[in-house]
Amino acid sequence: MEPEDNNMKSQDYQHARDEIDIGQIFQKIWLRKSFVIGFVSIVILTVLGGFSIKFLTKPPIKEYSRVLTLNFSGASEGLYPSGHRFSASNILAAKVLSEVHKVNNLASLNIGESAFLESFSVSPYATNIAFIDKKFSTLLANKKLSRPEIEGLEKEFLLQLNTARSKFIKISFVDSSFFGLDAVLINKILTDIPKVWSKLSINELGVLNLKNSGGDSYEAGINKRFEYTQMLNYLIKGSTDLESALTVLIEDKVGGSILDTETGFSALDLHQKLENLIRFDIQPLFSTITNLGIVKSKFKTQLYFKNSIQDLSDQKLVLQEKQKNYQIILNTYEKGLSNANSINKNGDRAKSTGFTQFDGTFFDQITSLIEDKSDTKYKQKLLDKRLNIMQEAEVVNGKLVKLERALKQLNSKQQNVSEALKQEFINDIGIVNQQLIDLFKEYRTLLALRNERILGDGSALYGIADSNMSVKSGLKPFLKQTVLFSISSGILALMFAVFMVLLMKSPRKNEQKVA
Repeated sequence: MEPEDNNMKSQDYQHARDEIDIGQIFQKIWLRKSFVIGFVSIVILTVLGGFSIKFLTKPPIKEYSRVLTLNFSGASEGLYPSGHRFSASNILAAKVLSEVHKVNNLASLNIGESAFLESFSVSPYATNIAFIDKKFSTLLANKKLSRPEIEGLEKEFLLQLNTARSKFIKISFVDSSFFGLDAVLINKILTDIPKVWSKLSINELGVLNLKNSGGDSYEAGINKRFEYTQMLNYLIKGSTDLESALTVLIEDKVGGSILDTETGFSALDLHQKLENLIRFDIQPLFSTITNLGIVKSKFKTQLYFKNSIQDLSDQKLVLQEKQKNYQIILNTYEKGLSNANSINKNGDRAKSTGFTQFDGTFFDQITSLIEDKSDTKYKQKLLDKRLNIMQEAEVVNGKLVKLERALKQLNSKQQNVSEALKQEFINDIGIVNQQLIDLFKEYRTLLALRNERILGDGSALYGIADSNMSVKSGLKPFLKQTVLFSISSGILALMFAVFMVLLMKSPRKNEQKVA
């Protein structure tokens, strides 16, 4: 039994040697506690020092924001009612922010204009985005949906999401200084920005105006000093401009349904009245005045006719040359003899290819057509352009024929009309002029009613969606980050210090060895 007992004792002794003496480890760490505490303290202080430097050099930001609603329907399509392109960045245009900077006298607070402009951002904002997301997530979770149905739902989801985002805009101002601007002043600035943008866009940029309307082209009193034939020509031009403006208003999805509450007239009614005025009053008056030779000064009237005929002849010649050029381009394109890209804005190859010299506008049009890669569309656009030029040339030619005939009649006749009859026709011109002025006035009334309907209850392009300015401070996240990073660094430093202590030799053992 002795050999077995010795073997068991040997195993117990080996096992005891293999076990870790926890008490000895703690004792060793305790003896080196100064090193551990010092090392951990140095690491934590270093981390805090780094964050302190960051705090001083780049203080936590404060973000102030207001949410706006857009009051015009075209916002979701990126269009103003006038047809001009709209982007949320328009609200923070340099001219807008410069005006706000000036109005609030921020220069006196040592806030530079360039730094002020860089402190703002604008982004789409949707209040019901979570609802839309949950709604379509539930629908798309149905495993029985076919692939076309899934694609349809995804398309509808994106459409609703974009529509929701297009109705709201969030303007944000970032104050990077811990002791920055007063919150009241910032709130006023965020309120002033959309106000200035709306006023500038409506009054100066005309974003509510109908595109190419011509509704402000007629100046009522300018024709009083004209010759009678010149007056009537100006009336014809004004009536043509108003006819175009009314056509655009009729085709507008809002303006076409507007009625003047006082007169009960719509844009279509005004268009009909204008047609009657042109057909039964203005055109017959022009023919009568020229046939009878009623003039203030025969010499001035002859000079007016000659100058007008010369101008129209020049226009006709230019249009004829443009028509030829478009025909050359079509022939060249169809035959494939040359590349249309060789045509440049400066017309450098115009002489060698037979193109008449034109200004940059003509070649800009050609270049824009070439950019369309579809052969069919490219050819069709060329044909349409050529047709438009031919129609324009016919209009110019009609005016030219009318003026040439009027000049011939004036030269061949002596004025033998009685003063009473002459005065009657002159009075008729005044009456027609006033009727046209009234039609322009009624048109502007309908236009104002259209704009009011577009803007809803307000008189601006926007409304304030939130009653209070929201403030998002960067101080709390900064402090949270500092604390978490300091704790993490302290734990890692403690672990490293303990590891270093365990690698060191025990001071007590060293003393025993010396003894």
